[in-house]
Amino acid sequence: MWIVIFAAFLIQDTTAARQDIRPQEVGVIADAVIDTVLPCDRRLGTLTVAQRGIRFDAARTDMALRRVASSNASPERLAMHRHRVTAGDSSLLADCDPSGRRPCQALQKSAYVWMDQVEENVRPDQVRLRVHVAWAEPMAPTPRRSGPFLTSFTGIVTLARDRAGAWKVVELGPHFAG
Repeated sequence: MWIVIFAAFLIQDTTAARQDIRPQEVGVIADAVIDTVLPCDRRLGTLTVAQRGIRFDAARTDMALRRVASSNASPERLAMHRHRVTAGDSSLLADCDPSGRRPCQALQKSAYVWMDQVEENVRPDQVRLRVHVAWAEPMAPTPRRSGPFLTSFTGIVTLARDRAGAWKVVELGPHFAG
């Protein structure tokens, strides 16, 4: 009987660790993360973020952060304030591959970005996110490849609410350091 009670406690504790995010907060969180980890002057391969532009998967991010089955979110609907962010979805990667054998025409030079929530959070006023970034890096053609290489990384970002209730980035994983 004690095992059942202890197991129920563990399940409740794990569930409670995941931060509930309100719909109006998703855009604020995404803005804070993108401002911090993808500033305009950061280089992604041969181009800066400003030169690439960001194609943000708002619906995928909204579903992951709020744990909902579907979403019609867009950067505009999330009231994101980043002028360099436009709508994107995973179909941008459909004709890309890491070996450079496909043209990657849908993504072109843009960076595709989406986020999801990591289960464990250190405090109730914090949220830990995985930020996924992918882009096509042009390379000189060879007999084995004619298109750009699909390049990507995933990093962890921790945000916390300040006293006014605003979300602020408080910790960056190693992919985002300096």
